[in-house]
Amino acid sequence: MSGGGRKKNENRTHFTFRRAMAAAERCVLALTVFAVVLATMAIPERDDHSNIWRRQRRAVVSDGRWRDLDYGNLTNAIRDIVEAMTVDCTLAVHSGVENAAADFLSNTIKSLHGRGVTTTHHALLTEDHVQSLLVNIRRAVADGHHTSYIVLSTSALMENLLSAIRKSNLMSRNVVYMFLWLRSSVSRTFKADILEAMRVCVITSPRPGFYQIYYSQASARPGYGSTLKMVNWWSAMDGLVRFPLLPPPKKVYKNFEGRYFNVPVLHKPPWTFVEYLNDSFRVEGGRDDKLINLLADKLHFQFRYIDPPDRTQGSGLDHGSSMQGVLGLIWQREADWFVGDLSITYERNLVVDFSFLTLVDNEAFLTHAPGRLNEAFSLIRPFHWSVWPLLLITVIFSGPILYILVDTTDGHPQGKSMLYWKCVWWSVTVFLQQGAQHFHLSEKLNTRYSAIAFQRACPYRDNFDDVLMRLFEGGILSKITEEEYQKLNDKLMGSEKFDAASVVIEPVLEGSEPQQEDDDKQLTIAMSMKTLQGAFYVLAIGSILAGFLLLIEMRSHDKWKNDKRIKRIKAPFVYKQKAPIKFQNRLYDLKE
Repeated sequence: MSGGGRKKNENRTHFTFRRAMAAAERCVLALTVFAVVLATMAIPERDDHSNIWRRQRRAVVSDGRWRDLDYGNLTNAIRDIVEAMTVDCTLAVHSGVENAAADFLSNTIKSLHGRGVTTTHHALLTEDHVQSLLVNIRRAVADGHHTSYIVLSTSALMENLLSAIRKSNLMSRNVVYMFLWLRSSVSRTFKADILEAMRVCVITSPRPGFYQIYYSQASARPGYGSTLKMVNWWSAMDGLVRFPLLPPPKKVYKNFEGRYFNVPVLHKPPWTFVEYLNDSFRVEGGRDDKLINLLADKLHFQFRYIDPPDRTQGSGLDHGSSMQGVLGLIWQREADWFVGDLSITYERNLVVDFSFLTLVDNEAFLTHAPGRLNEAFSLIRPFHWSVWPLLLITVIFSGPILYILVDTTDGHPQGKSMLYWKCVWWSVTVFLQQGAQHFHLSEKLNTRYSAIAFQRACPYRDNFDDVLMRLFEGGILSKITEEEYQKLNDKLMGSEKFDAASVVIEPVLEGSEPQQEDDDKQLTIAMSMKTLQGAFYVLAIGSILAGFLLLIEMRSHDKWKNDKRIKRIKAPFVYKQKAPIKFQNRLYDLKE
């Protein structure tokens, strides 16, 4: 090879090597930048709770942290957003914002007042200020007041505030929490504390004059926790793009898209038939199992049954007391909802939310039926033996007591003896004349309502209510309830083949009165000599007593005649001389 060609090849090799080195440097630089970005995203922004207030004080005196915000557009955005929600507003603003823009808070409040929105301001500088805000939130949740809370503060404080809301269970369908993440992206710690029952809005500003609105209840299939999804945005030129501001829950949860729910189940025929095995269980149908499948087909969700620890329904207790059973799982948000023979009570309503009625039933006392009395003594044994002494004492003493009361108040023209016997006779007739004409015992004690138990502030309860109302109005709930009662009766009878004519248990029909026959038809039985034997016993006893009294009277009469005849024979003859006229006087009764 000539010297010129060799030199040319060396120059080409050197150029190729320099270009490769430059490409390698660019790759290293890109990888370094990517690693820095990943490290920044991986490091949580959450700070120690003890240093929050120190960071806030530094933020107050820092320069440039809040000064570069576009407060004019922020005021207009808050005004349009709150006006679109048509609720009252509570502003919780960090003091650093007030120092950076002294007119921001006053301008925002004036702008909201001009649109007819009531506002309240909370400064977030000390821990006492945060506690005051939590007290205000707790009062709004308890009263069911429609309000929104707009928080503009440091990321650490907003994370801790959301965590306190979750731990205190301050969730309501009427309260919306709006957090302004304008200086940084939303942290993972903040997203992890969001529950589906919380109505959380996050407002970000990717560029000046433009605000994005993310919502926690915008998807029917949230992942771990609740995902934030952009539902609206605001621009300085167009204002809000969509109306309404937030999607309604009925539209969001119209289709659950195959979402899984954890549903506790209890063995309670005919509502649910559960067979418990060694380490598992199997649901074998039931009225509530049919109802859940109907709801799943309509709302397009899936469910898995779970076995509660103590296999009881549980009761709701006041003031946040501990609870067991199914209600305890729902209260702790370990189960989604429960369908069963669960009555609606005030105590349970304090810890769970109930749906539309799934059952309307009547309750009454149930006791052991008394044994059948002997028909031979049915006419002479109206009460138990323990009742007779008290009844006799009452009848004996009521007449004299009444006589004493009447005699002490007013005299009686017919004499004391006549008054006494009248009082005795009147008291006896009063006791003999009472029964069904003066006393009535109702067959129904009270009406009991059952419903589905949901978590507090459940966003999709209205969707379940719509389906339940259609099932109720269409008579489907009554039909499946009647079928399960018939199957249960057939199972108890032990017949191998189901026969509707053999059903004797009356089904419970929602919204309708149970069919009852007339009392005369229920009490109609065939007459026989065994039924009437009591009357013959009374006749025989009366005849024997009458014959015994007749015999006593006859014996007494014969004895009286004999005594009189003997007396006449044995009596001596006494001469009766008439007394002189002068001794005859009307005042003297002279015996012979």
